[in-house]
Amino acid sequence: MSQAIPPNPGVPRAFWGEHRCPLDAEGRLSLPEDFLGKGEFVLTKGLDGCLMLAPQAFFASLSQKVRELPFTRRSVRAFRRHLYASATPVTSDSHNRIIIPENLRAYAGLTETAVVVGNDAYLEIWNEQAWEEMTQTIERMVQEEGWQLEGI
Repeated sequence: MSQAIPPNPGVPRAFWGEHRCPLDAEGRLSLPEDFLGKGEFVLTKGLDGCLMLAPQAFFASLSQKVRELPFTRRSVRAFRRHLYASATPVTSDSHNRIIIPENLRAYAGLTETAVVVGNDAYLEIWNEQAWEEMTQTIERMVQEEGWQLEGI
């Protein structure tokens, strides 16, 4: 079940769950009702071949951290280009749809259905097949490495 946890004062909004959403020929992606609301979001290339749909406040925080990285490093410049060259502000229409530009649809391999995945502070938008492959990879990693996360 997909859901967005409503924000509490001082606590950022959390996005959870997995949802298959229709994408029409004009690139309009229908999202679950409770995901966007009236907020301002940024859509850009994510990591692992998906798209990132982030609340403006989260994207601004991420941008500040990226800005602090040394631009003299080639990998930093590459990441900045990856993140910002395709970034676009988005808002949902009255039917809770967003428009995904052609370049971003092509990057993520999106066609008629996309998988929208909550990742706490932001959403990921995946090609169905790529998401299925990623879930298999995740399951293998969890089985091999367990929950060996520091600080939890």
